[in-house]
Amino acid sequence: MPMNKLGPAIQAGNSIILKPSPFTPYTLPKICEIAQQLFPPGVIQCLGGSDDESHNLGSLMTQHPGIGKISLTGSVSTGKKVMAACAGTLKRVTLELGGNDACIVCPDVKDIEHVAGEIVLSAFLNTGQVCVATKRVYIHEDVYGVVRDAIVKKVGEMKVGDGAAEEGVMVGPVQNLMQFEEVKGLIDEVKELGYDVLTGGKNHGLEGGPILPLLRWSSESDVIHSANDTPTGLSASVWSSDMARARRIAAQLDVGSVYINSTQKPSFQGLFGGHKESGIGVEFGQAGLLQYCNAKSTYICF
Repeated sequence: MPMNKLGPAIQAGNSIILKPSPFTPYTLPKICEIAQQLFPPGVIQCLGGSDDESHNLGSLMTQHPGIGKISLTGSVSTGKKVMAACAGTLKRVTLELGGNDACIVCPDVKDIEHVAGEIVLSAFLNTGQVCVATKRVYIHEDVYGVVRDAIVKKVGEMKVGDGAAEEGVMVGPVQNLMQFEEVKGLIDEVKELGYDVLTGGKNHGLEGGPILPLLRWSSESDVIHSANDTPTGLSASVWSSDMARARRIAAQLDVGSVYINSTQKPSFQGLFGGHKESGIGVEFGQAGLLQYCNAKSTYICF
């Protein structure tokens, strides 16, 4: 993710300060260490530290008059705080925030085993800790049973464990205790509401991360409304052998990216950004590069 920002920022002629999350403190300093061997001093810097009340580094950066732009990949709540803080100096912002990404499976879908595998991989990759991970699946009632069973089967085939110590692990621990407790709360809520837990649902350290709700649909207009009925709009996927139908549904989804017969796989050649509370601005492509430029007109009279 930091390379998505570092690349265009440098290409557009800027210097950049990278700030890692206090929960992921090691990757960015290593990137900076390597980059500083290639670029002049000061072009690429890294500042790490706590975001607690006594020393809120993020707040200091967003309010500093010498910084012209903030680009954040983070939660919706953090994005709102950053945008509010940047208003004091009218900083340019690019916010790539969270989503509640929907997957819509149509009744004419083919190769259900393949589709189920793709959906499960999208939902559980990196223990579900990906901004564009599939977070809810709407399955047409005509194929609900067979698609549900295929998804459960694929989930059961995924190895859970410590990826650093074991080979073949696909689902490891969630990143930090705070997130783990939140996931446990969601699992408890699911059980309290009486929903069916098809597989998993155990609250121990390695199997609490990804949660994937499966929902039935029968009306195309209703499922589009349900997919859009969220304050966020990052991405979505549509699965159908009828391309006209898939394109019709995709056109009505209020999200930044829609993938037809594929899970969420952003391309550097396209645009990546969210609608509604999923963000401001875009990354990737020419438009992503222009996010790090200020437009300017020069008028010359002879």
